Order: sequence, then C-alpha cells, then structure tokens
Amino acid sequence: MTADSQLAMQGAVLAALQGDASLTALLANGAGSILDHVPSGTAFPYVVIGEAKATDFGSKTSDGMDLLMTIHSWSQHQGMQEVKQIMAAVVDVLDRADLAVSGHNLILLRFQSSEVALAEDGVTRHGIQRFRALTEAV
Repeated sequence: MTADSQLAMQGAVLAALQGDASLTALLANGAGSILDHVPSGTAFPYVVIGEAKATDFGSKTSDGMDLLMTIHSWSQHQGMQEVKQIMAAVVDVLDRADLAVSGHNLILLRFQSSEVALAEDGVTRHGIQRFRALTEAV
C-alpha cells in the first residue's frame, strides 16, 4: 500500500462535506456545490476542495503522510456573513472528524487557519481554510 494518502483523503473529505445537511443547506445547489473543479457558470455560494501539500510522516515501522489541505468557500452575498457561516459549517464537519480514508488510518484531522477576503471584483467573498491531516498506510 502506498503511503501517499492525498487522493483517498480528498475522497473522504468530499464525502463528509457532501453528506452534511447543515453545510449543503447553505449552498446554491446543495451537495452539488462542493467541488474540486468549478465549471463555468457555477452558481454561488459554493465550496471547493483546493490545494494540498504532503510531506513524509513515516517511521522505521510505518509509512505515513502529513497533509495540509485547503478548502475555499465562495459567496456573492453582501457582507461576510454568508461566507463565514459556510466556513463555520466546514469546520464543524472536518475538525477532529474520524473519516474513513481508503487504505489508510486517519490519525488526526484538525482545523489550522482561516482567512476571508473580498475578491478583486468587489462583489465576491473568498474564504480560505486550512486543515492538517496525519495518515498512516495500512
């Protein structure tokens, strides 16, 4: 089994976010608004599973990965309330979650940081959250 858990972790995160009714109720098209690619014309608000950085977390006896994952939230609602509500729901789903990660044991999944900015168009709010996951190959 490969120590690289990035794809399996992305699948587990996607399933967890899409399966949460509180989060999907905040989005334009429900669970269909949690994406890893944004097609042209996608309705706001939506969530995107973004960039990931992986580093070795192995030892003499096991293979593992330390993953830093980024989740983006996008809104065009006036003010920051909507994007911050979406971001709070994402934290509620993922922070300390015990997700099933195919071929891996999830040791830790924790919220690390967040920021919210107004995009250059002056209308779109962009929330950026980072989560840290430690996984071990089984």
